[in-house]
Amino acid sequence: MRYQILAISILALFSVATIAAPSGGIISIPAAYYDPQQFVVLDTFLAEKKIIAIGESAHTSSNINKTSFNLAKYMINRFGLRRLFFEKGILDSEIINKYLTGSGTLEDAMSHFRQWDSVGFASTDYADFLTALAEFNRGHFGDPVLIYGIDTWNPPWESFRLIKKFLTENKASGKETADLLADAALNCLLINGQVSSFTEFFAHPEYISFMKGPNAPGLPQSRYLRCEGSLKNLLGLIFDIKQPSETLAVVRASLRTLIIDNFEQHLKADYNEQQRWNLRDAFMFDNFMELFATFPLDQKIMIFGHNLHVTKQMSRDEWYGADGYYIGLDFKPLGYWLNKKFGNLYGVIGQSGLNVGSLFRGVDYVPNTSEESLDLLVRNIGDIALVDTQGAFAQASPFWYIQNENDASYSGMKMKPKFHFDYLISHKESPKGVPFFAR
Repeated sequence: MRYQILAISILALFSVATIAAPSGGIISIPAAYYDPQQFVVLDTFLAEKKIIAIGESAHTSSNINKTSFNLAKYMINRFGLRRLFFEKGILDSEIINKYLTGSGTLEDAMSHFRQWDSVGFASTDYADFLTALAEFNRGHFGDPVLIYGIDTWNPPWESFRLIKKFLTENKASGKETADLLADAALNCLLINGQVSSFTEFFAHPEYISFMKGPNAPGLPQSRYLRCEGSLKNLLGLIFDIKQPSETLAVVRASLRTLIIDNFEQHLKADYNEQQRWNLRDAFMFDNFMELFATFPLDQKIMIFGHNLHVTKQMSRDEWYGADGYYIGLDFKPLGYWLNKKFGNLYGVIGQSGLNVGSLFRGVDYVPNTSEESLDLLVRNIGDIALVDTQGAFAQASPFWYIQNENDASYSGMKMKPKFHFDYLISHKESPKGVPFFAR
């Protein structure tokens, strides 16, 4: 059966559905799932921001995705938005952008629209969005919309191969030096050539023994010290290059992948969850800034990611699990660094809901939020509502619980929204997306 494309032309004029007048900072946007023009109510806010981040409770949650993508379409048409960043690995961007610029296939693009080493974003909502962007680009030759990943979770082997290729081709380093550094770095990934894949590596007795403590018997400690030294040498060599370029940004992001995925996360005995979260988001900011330096200064940018990543701040007292248990990590998210760097030029819109599903994690519903959250709002105003966090309604609640899918578990923020987001979008229901590759 032929795949039916949700054809929403960026250039077309839409009939604007009635938008309710704000009451206490609450606006009903009933057609936001299919009509980008609903976001005309945000014109003043969008015009004054250089970077707009849109949060989500869960990846591949259909109505949340449609809302995010329609906001992007509106900004493309209204404000000349051309650069989109996703919470996904950076190495797949080239394949995705080949499709967007007319030299690739939708199937290839979707197979690379992934997170970690799996096809994590492969829903028909993403396919519809990529198709609409490719259609727009055909009419805007030389001025395309492009997509970039900024997350650190790239396939490790691909990261390593890209770094080795770059070092080998870089005349300043010399091929011999490049090969020595690259081969030494391989010791960070394999244990003495005894394994051929990461699956085998993580099941290796020496790896398991090492994770029990730094003095575990039989562990070749020098190999891990050599790993640390190799990565520092690679850092020095690659980061000595000052001229910004997309190629260099991707190579540096690949190096950060090796550090977090194969050193900080897996090889350090004192590694912990708080370090992982902070390192990951600090690296996402670094990846963003590397690419940002290659863009025109007047270009607007949009970032898509979990609420916990794009929020302007995150304190230890605000992080809770879905069932109310206290997580309490000191965490500086990507949005914290962006807000610190760009100030009022950084704007954030969070999204949460009452019934939120996720194809990414295969769940029908993320656990419900608390009664203090935005979810009560949608029962009274409709299926979807936009809330100004500075308005009376938002200020009346002592705190809200905003959802966030996190790995195989779920967590969120109990917080005063005015310190975290500029606006919040609440959904009565956002079912999990339809798998693209099952069509």
